[in-house]
Amino acid sequence: MRLSVEILEPRQHFAGYAVTDLGTLGGAYSQAFSVNAAGNVVGQATTKTGALHAFKWSSNSHTMKDLGTLGGGRSIAYGMNDAGAIVGESTNTDGVRRAFIYQNGAMRDLGVGGTRSSAAYAINKLNQVTGEISLPGGAVHAFLWSSSNGTRDLGTLPGAVSSRGYGLNAAGDVVGIAYFADGRERAFIWKAFSKTMSDLGRLPGGNEAHAFSINSAGIAVGEVQVSSGAKHAGKFSTAGIADLGALGGSQSHAFSIDNAGRIVGDYLNKSGNRHAFIYKDGVMADLSTLVNAPNTTITSAFSINGGFIAGGGKVFGSTHALLLKSVV
Repeated sequence: MRLSVEILEPRQHFAGYAVTDLGTLGGAYSQAFSVNAAGNVVGQATTKTGALHAFKWSSNSHTMKDLGTLGGGRSIAYGMNDAGAIVGESTNTDGVRRAFIYQNGAMRDLGVGGTRSSAAYAINKLNQVTGEISLPGGAVHAFLWSSSNGTRDLGTLPGAVSSRGYGLNAAGDVVGIAYFADGRERAFIWKAFSKTMSDLGRLPGGNEAHAFSINSAGIAVGEVQVSSGAKHAGKFSTAGIADLGALGGSQSHAFSIDNAGRIVGDYLNKSGNRHAFIYKDGVMADLSTLVNAPNTTITSAFSINGGFIAGGGKVFGSTHALLLKSVV
């Protein structure tokens, strides 16, 4: 596989972003993990009692809704498609972590993995879902679920013992991480057409790679270990593996790529503080420099969808879910 290292000096103008603090469910904390094309956001927030619950924030009403749980004390929403279907994980009445889907105003157990632990991380426009299911003996495997075809165990890479599916595109291709008994972790892609899993590769001198998101063109992003041992945001495509750098900091992670090729994630700057970034066409920029919000630092960006970015930041010292909307 060919290697390219993309140059990060500013060469283009990024749009500015307006920031909306999405608030909480009555507590002190919230974090956004996914945004759809309408600007609706899902994530996790604390309630008045301090419980962590999944939420949906509506771009129409500008209100945050508590999605509840499967009977347990905790839930988190990781993914949402443009139709508004939401997936995540919740503890049930037995305290078991279970994958859920939320549709038509109700949360239900996805029914994957029997009664064992499971989680759902992404959903596409066909309502296909990927995540992880626990197996007897303690290993976990990535899965692909649909209401029509049920659950497919995607297995793992040859020689690996576990896997998790984190990203899913409209074609049903899944990307994620395969885990080996000796501690190695490798990025994988499972192709819907061939129904096979393959290793996305690694950089020379690096032993690990992770994939978290894939767009309609089949380009995946995540992180790659470089020769120094640090992890940098990485892009996987037919052109090879691209090290996206870290804006002069020590490490970076790419969490989402949209269909226009825009990438978001976070990095540790020279002071050791975590900041969010946006990347496009060889240029990486700190998102905090693209917003007009003097009391807000954008510390995370987990999802990008057209002109919207969902993540989190420090707002007067508290961590809150944020929605960024591009402005011309």
